[in-house]
Parts: sequence; C-alpha cells; structure tokens
Amino acid sequence: MVQSKAVEFKGGSVTLMTLHLMSTDPAKLALELEDRISQAPKFFKHAPVIVDVCALDIDTNADQLAALVETIKASDLQ
Repeated sequence: MVQSKAVEFKGGSVTLMTLHLMSTDPAKLALELEDRISQAPKFFKHAPVIVDVCALDIDTNADQLAALVETIKASDLQ
C-alpha cells in the first residue's frame, strides 16, 4: 500500500504585512489598530499578518501574548 505524503514544501513569493508590537497593553493596541484599520477597512479585513514581538520586553509572558493575539483577532486581522 502506497501512503500519501503528509507535507510538502514549495517555494513562492507572498506579500504579507508585519505588525511590529512595541507594547504589551491590549487597550493601547486596540485603539491604534482601530485608528489604522479605519483608514482602509477593506484593505485590512481578514488580512494575514506576521506578528513581530522582537521589540517587546524579554519578560513578556504567555498570558500577555495571548491577550495581544486576541486583540489582533478582534480587529479582523489574521
């Protein structure tokens, strides 16, 4: 019996936005996302983003990150 593959890598170019997080404050993030997204809501609707956490404090914990991810999802970003 021949088994099918479980995964395959393919190369390609994909344009994605990167969201550079500089604060662990979900309320501040929500306000800034709302302001930015309101300028072009159709452009951002369900847009995939890469979340860059490099600028956050090294002591940022999993609960803080989870709150930020939920805030991003609530803004209709993916």
